[in-house]
Amino acid sequence: MGQHNEAMPSLESNIDRLYEGPLNQFVAARQALAKTLTGDEARQVKQLPKPTVAAWAVNQVYWRTRPVYDRLTKSGKKLRSAQIAALNGRSLDLRDVANEHRAAVAHAVTEALRLAGEADAHPNTDELSRTFEALSMETDRAEPAGRSISTDGRVASARKSGRAPEATARSQARATAARTSGPISARISTRCWSS
Repeated sequence: MGQHNEAMPSLESNIDRLYEGPLNQFVAARQALAKTLTGDEARQVKQLPKPTVAAWAVNQVYWRTRPVYDRLTKSGKKLRSAQIAALNGRSLDLRDVANEHRAAVAHAVTEALRLAGEADAHPNTDELSRTFEALSMETDRAEPAGRSISTDGRVASARKSGRAPEATARSQARATAARTSGPISARISTRCWSS
């Protein structure tokens, strides 16, 4: 009694799978998951936002082609470090680091478009680019935007606020989302931007 059943998936892992799944099946899958729950958990699931096409595609890069995502975040960290060093007076050529970062962003966009195309989804290339740029320059999370580009509480209470926690790039990411299709709320460590 009172012990957690390891065989039963947690609500969070079920939500992760919901956001990992096909975008065109999100609403039906969300409803099906909510029907298996009761009380606050059922209400929480029913209120989960459907990710935008771009947010969903970014999440797919994170889940399905992790080395591409890892290269992106590594190049962003390297660029941030080089920029800070330059601001602190160190003489260095930022061109190579910036070019490497641009190439990592472009590769992530290409992968997102490929993965989205497999699902007959068509995210906006500029929105993908801005999203990957913002994520790669993020400084205050170990995983991508809240378990995914998230609305979940692990990366700032995005699920409750409807906004993902995009730290230094937060303002740019939120402005992009507001201009394009709504608040940030998806899962990149599980959820992404949603409408």
